[in-house]
Amino acid sequence: MHRLKKKIFGFPIRFELNQKEIFDILSVELKNYASYEEETNEITISDSLKLSIDPTANNPSSFVLFENGFQTETTLIKYRLHLKNKEVNLIEFEIKEKPGLFAKLRKWTNIQYTNRRERIGQILHESIFVPILFFQKNRLLIHASGTINSAKEVTLFGGTGGVGKTSIELLSCFHNSCNFISDDLAVLNGEKVYLNLNFPKIYAYNVLGYPKIQKKLFHNLSLVDKLFWKIKLLQGPNKVRRRVEPFEFFKSQKVILSSNIKRYIILKRSNVQNLGLENIDLEKAARLSWSIIQTELAEFFRTIHFLEINSASNPDLSFLSFGEIKKNYFLEFERSFKNAELKILNIPIKMEHKEFMSEVQSVLKELELLE
Repeated sequence: MHRLKKKIFGFPIRFELNQKEIFDILSVELKNYASYEEETNEITISDSLKLSIDPTANNPSSFVLFENGFQTETTLIKYRLHLKNKEVNLIEFEIKEKPGLFAKLRKWTNIQYTNRRERIGQILHESIFVPILFFQKNRLLIHASGTINSAKEVTLFGGTGGVGKTSIELLSCFHNSCNFISDDLAVLNGEKVYLNLNFPKIYAYNVLGYPKIQKKLFHNLSLVDKLFWKIKLLQGPNKVRRRVEPFEFFKSQKVILSSNIKRYIILKRSNVQNLGLENIDLEKAARLSWSIIQTELAEFFRTIHFLEINSASNPDLSFLSFGEIKKNYFLEFERSFKNAELKILNIPIKMEHKEFMSEVQSVLKELELLE
């Protein structure tokens, strides 16, 4: 048995792993999260579905409800959440991929040049670490990249996928003194923001025209990896990406959390002539963020609807409902952003990425996020 203990988003998580390959990958991907010795209320994560369960409902076939939890699956992973007092205390998972030829074929055709086992850190962050926060207390999820400046002020850039969040993060960190906080999902507890060390995903379009950043991206890639990048790039700059270790890539200081959210900017393509900022109120920012997070975590919310269906005849097994999540989301949003600057960055619908990268620099300078 291989073991790791890491504080992730403020929660003590103990990994008990049978597979050395999984342990080795997670030891690298989780190395910058703080370790701990002893903590109460640990969450245990195991890489095998070893505990026997007694199903009480099974609708559809991919979802199983049992006495103290449920089992579900995505295209990449099957997992069980075990709960105590409606909070997660044990997670079992297995990757839906066997080593061998199919794993190699997946790697060769994958946008990141990885198979499923090689990206277990990403899968756990996106399918387990982040979604289980809805079962825990006092956490808020925002689909946003985030940076922190020398004054320890956090700026979050929210929006749907592909709208420009990572591009702004790159500009802020490479051309100013900002440090990395998150690339995809920001985790908040009141006005505090936790580091999300899921390796950032850098697309080809993020680095086009920025040779310094591209050189940094290619620094540790093998010749074969670079070759597959060039092959996938022929399909388009949005068809190839690589994941990067954030502290090595950004040379960031290891800031664990901040007590000051300065601003939250939601990027949105709109029918406007020029790129520009617009102030919004707390209610509108919350509604937009709630809609965005539902689309980005669609698989998780589908699981919650399955949970509601399967527990309809047994209220004691109704561990969490969509209505509870929504109510708590708006309460936590107000707690987190009541003192923050809230804005929309309107982007012309037909603005190309290269033009966006040029125009947005004046906005970042206005916000003192770019020198």
